[in-house]
Amino acid sequence: MGNGDGGGAGMTRAKTARRLVPTIGFALRLGVRTALAGVAALSVTAAGAQTPFSMTGGASGGSSAAPPADAPPAATAPVPLAPLSAAPVATPPALEVPTPAPLPRAGDGGAGGALPFSMGGTQPSPAPGAPAGGGSDAGQSAAQPAAAPGTMPPPVSFGVPGSPAPVAPAPAVSASDARAVAPPRGQPGAIARYVLSRPDTRLTGEIDAVSNVVYISEGEVRQQASFWIGFKNSVVVMPESSRMRVTINGRPVMEVPIRSADAPEPVQVPIPPGVLKVGPNVVRIESSMRHRVDCSIGATYELWADLDPAMTGISFAEGEPAVNGLADLPSIGIDAVGATRIFAVRAGNDDPVAIARQLKAVQALSIAGRFDHPVVATVDSLADVKPAPGVMALVVGTAAEVGQVTDVGTATAATQPVAAFLDDGETGVPTLVLSGPASADVDAALERLSALARRSTALYRTDGQGPWRAPDVPIFTGGESRTLRELGVPTSEFSGRHFKVQFDVGLPPDFYANAYGHADLRLDAAYSPEVKPGSTLTVYVNDQVAIVFNLTAPHGDLLDQRLIRVPMQSFRPGANTIRIEANLNTDSDQQCLPGTTYNAQERFVLFNTSRVVLPVYARIGILPNLAALAASAFPYDLDNDQPLPVYVPGGRSASGAASTLLARLAVSRGQSLPIAAASAAAQFERRSALIVSAAPDIDGSLLRRSGLTSLNNATWINVQPKVGDAPGITRDSYEDVLQQVLGRRQEGEQRQPQAVAAAPPDATAQDDTREIYQRWRDETSGSVGLGRVLQTIVGWTQHQFGLSVDMFDLGFNVDPTIVLPQDTLAVIAQSTVPNTSHAAWTLVTAPTDAALAAGVEGLTAPQTWRTLTGRVDAYQRSAGTIVSFATTNVQYFETVPFSLNNARLIAANWFSMNIVAYAAFLFFATSLLGALTWLMIVFTREDHR
Repeated sequence: MGNGDGGGAGMTRAKTARRLVPTIGFALRLGVRTALAGVAALSVTAAGAQTPFSMTGGASGGSSAAPPADAPPAATAPVPLAPLSAAPVATPPALEVPTPAPLPRAGDGGAGGALPFSMGGTQPSPAPGAPAGGGSDAGQSAAQPAAAPGTMPPPVSFGVPGSPAPVAPAPAVSASDARAVAPPRGQPGAIARYVLSRPDTRLTGEIDAVSNVVYISEGEVRQQASFWIGFKNSVVVMPESSRMRVTINGRPVMEVPIRSADAPEPVQVPIPPGVLKVGPNVVRIESSMRHRVDCSIGATYELWADLDPAMTGISFAEGEPAVNGLADLPSIGIDAVGATRIFAVRAGNDDPVAIARQLKAVQALSIAGRFDHPVVATVDSLADVKPAPGVMALVVGTAAEVGQVTDVGTATAATQPVAAFLDDGETGVPTLVLSGPASADVDAALERLSALARRSTALYRTDGQGPWRAPDVPIFTGGESRTLRELGVPTSEFSGRHFKVQFDVGLPPDFYANAYGHADLRLDAAYSPEVKPGSTLTVYVNDQVAIVFNLTAPHGDLLDQRLIRVPMQSFRPGANTIRIEANLNTDSDQQCLPGTTYNAQERFVLFNTSRVVLPVYARIGILPNLAALAASAFPYDLDNDQPLPVYVPGGRSASGAASTLLARLAVSRGQSLPIAAASAAAQFERRSALIVSAAPDIDGSLLRRSGLTSLNNATWINVQPKVGDAPGITRDSYEDVLQQVLGRRQEGEQRQPQAVAAAPPDATAQDDTREIYQRWRDETSGSVGLGRVLQTIVGWTQHQFGLSVDMFDLGFNVDPTIVLPQDTLAVIAQSTVPNTSHAAWTLVTAPTDAALAAGVEGLTAPQTWRTLTGRVDAYQRSAGTIVSFATTNVQYFETVPFSLNNARLIAANWFSMNIVAYAAFLFFATSLLGALTWLMIVFTREDHR
C-alpha cells in the first residue's frame, strides 16, 4: 500500500509539474519582455527623444508633447528587405522588427486628419510647433534607430530557446478604414496596377505562393513605385512565426507578419529602384504560416490567408501615366477581379460587318495587350465608361462613324488610317481608335493592330508555351523531360508538417492517353531521421489524387532520382496542375509541447533538379470536346485557310458576349482566329460555326442540333444576372424553413412523452439492431432479390479490380437529354456537323442578354475556363463552377501523320476505355489463333501420310 501511495503521489506531482511548465514559461517570457521594455524606456528618456508610441507625428527640434496614456500605437509599415546579396539570417529565424513609419493618409497624402489605424475616438493634438504631417523621419522612435536603406534592423530575442521573436499586436482596423488608406483613383499614390488575377485568391497551409505577371510601361518605370498588400487570415495563425513575403522579378520587396485576423490591413512599402523593368514583371507572393497551439497535420488545413485584390497592387508617386501608344497596351492591366474590361463604343450601323470588325479588333487587342481575361461590353457613348485600373475603350469605324461618338482624332482619320490611343481630355479612359476615311482604311487599321499582335506573340510567347502566365506553361507533345527549375519551382527546405508545391504542364488538344500509361516523376528529395515511417508523399493532378508514395526509411533517406509513376487518368488537354504534398509525422509533433508549434529544424527538402518525364502518347482529335476548345480553340485552329462563321442573332445586344468568347479563344490559341460574321444559319450548314446569343433569339433547330433539346425559356425563368448571389434564397424562404423546422421539433416533443409512457417496461430494452440493419440495407441498396445480388457482385468487382459498369459500354448508347440545374446562368455546348471530317458547332446561350454577358464572363475566367470538358457545360452562378455533361457518341479524326506507333497507342487507350470490346477482341483473336493452329496440325498430318 505504501508503495502504491508513493507512486500515486509521484504521478500527481508529475502532472502538476507538466501543468506548471506553460505557466512558468509564460512568466519568464513576460519578465523578459518587461525588462526589455524598461531598458528601452530608460534609453528613450536619456536621449530626450520622442516616445515610440507617440501618434502625433514628427516633432520639431526633437521634442513633442506626451500622448495620453490610453492613446493607441501608431501603425507601422515594414521596411523593404535587403537585396539578395545580403547575409543570410541565422537559424532559427528571429522576427526582424520593422522600422516604424506611418502609412500614407487618404486625400492629400497625410496633411492633417486622423491616422487610418486609430483605435480611439480622437487623435491627440500635435505639439506646438510640430509639423502637421505625421510622416516625417523625425517622428520615428529613438529607441529603435532607423535601418539603413536596403537593410533590416537587428532581430530581438524572445526568451524561449528555439522560438521566434514576438511581434507587437497590430491595432484593430475596420475594412472601411483600411481601404481609406490608399489615395483615391487618379491621385498620386493610388493603386494603379492590380496584381491578383482572381478575386478569391487564398493562400493555405504552412507554405503557399501565387505568381502573376504585371506589365509596366516606360513612363511608370521612371517613377518611384510602392507595393501595397492587404489580407485577412485565420485566427489560429501564429503571427510571431508567420510571414507574408513579396518578390518582384526574384528580388525581395517586403516581408510582414501575418496578423490580420479581424479585417484586411493594408501595408505599403517602396519598391527599390531597379526592381521594376519595362515589360513583364513577375510578382510572387509567398506565405509561411504556423498554428498557434496545434502541431498535428490536420491543423495545417486551418491555416489560411485571403488576399484582398482591391488592396494588393502597385502605386506610382506621380500617378498613372497616360497610355501613349500601342506599345503601352499591356500596361492597361486588370481590375480588382482579374479582368481587363474593354468597352466597345457603338459607332455606325449594327450590321454584321460592324460586328465582325469588333470581333477582329478585340482578338488582336487581347493578344497585343496579353490580357489573360478580357471582358468586352458594348456601350452607347464614351460617357458610359468610367476610368479605373484595367479599363479601356474601343472605337471602330470610319471617320464619319467615329465622329458621332467623339471628335478626337477624326481630323486625322478623315485622311488616313488611324490605329492609336487618343485622349479626349474629359473621360480619362484610354481609348483606342481604329478608323479611316473609308471601310478599306478601317480594315487597314485593323491589320496594323493584328501585326502588332503577331509581333507580341513572337516576342513574349514562344512555341511550346501556353497562355501568358508566371511561369509560362510548357506544352509536352510527348517524349519531353523538364526539371522543376524549368517549371518555375525552386529548391525548398521545409521544417513544418504539411509540405506542398505545385506547377503546371500543358498538353495539346489532341491528347488521347487518359485511360492508360503514366508520367514519370524522378524525385530528388530528402527527409530527416526525425520523420517517422508511415509519412506519405502524395501527387495530385488537377486536384485528383494520382498516387501516394510512402516514406518508409526509419532513419531518414535521400531520394536520388527516385522514380514515381503517375497515372495519366486525370490529365487533360491544356494546362494541368500537378501538386506534390508531403505529410511528415514526428514524435515531437505528437507531444506538441508549449512553444514547439514552430520548428526551426528542416525536415524535408525538395530539389529543383527533380524531373518530370512524359512519354510518347497517343494523339488523335475527338469531337465534341470542350476541353480541347479551351486548350487552343480546337478544332477551329485547324482551318486557317477559311474564316470561322460567327453567328450572333441577337445583334449588338449579344456582341459583347461574343467578343468576350472570341477574345478568350484567341488568348488560348496565341493568335487571332480568322472570322466572318454570319447573318443566317444557312450560311454554315456544313461548316464549323460559333453561335452566341440569348436563348429567345436562337432558332429551336440550332438548340436541338447542339444537344439542348429540352432547353426553353421556362427553364431559366428565375435566373437573374447577378453572379455570386444565391438564387431563390430570400428572407421569407429562410423564415418558412425555420418555421417548418420548429414545427417538426414541437411535433416530436409532443409525441415522444406519449410513446415512452405507453411502451411496456421491457420494450426499450429489446435489441432491435437486426431490424435497424435490415431497414438501412433495404433503403441503401434500392433493390431486392436478384437485383441486390447483382449490385453486390458489381460492387465487389469494382472494389477488387477497379471495373465499373461504365467500362462495359459498347458505345451504342444515345446521349441522354440535358437537364440543366436550376442555378445555371449560361450554357456552352458543342456538337459535330454530320458528314464532315472535323467540323463542329459551339453554342453559348443564356436566358437574357444580361445573363449572357455575366455568364460568358464567368465561363471565360481562367479558373473556370480550364475546367471545361465534355459536350455540354453549365455555369453555376452561385458557386462559380461548371457542371459538365459527357457524351458517349464521339467522332475521331486524324491530327498527325499516320504512324504504326501512334495507331498502337490509340488502340491501347481505346481498348482501355471499352473493356467489353477488348474482351471480345481477345476472344476473337484467341479463337482465330486456335482455329489456325488446328488447321495447321490437320494439314500437316495429311502431308505426312
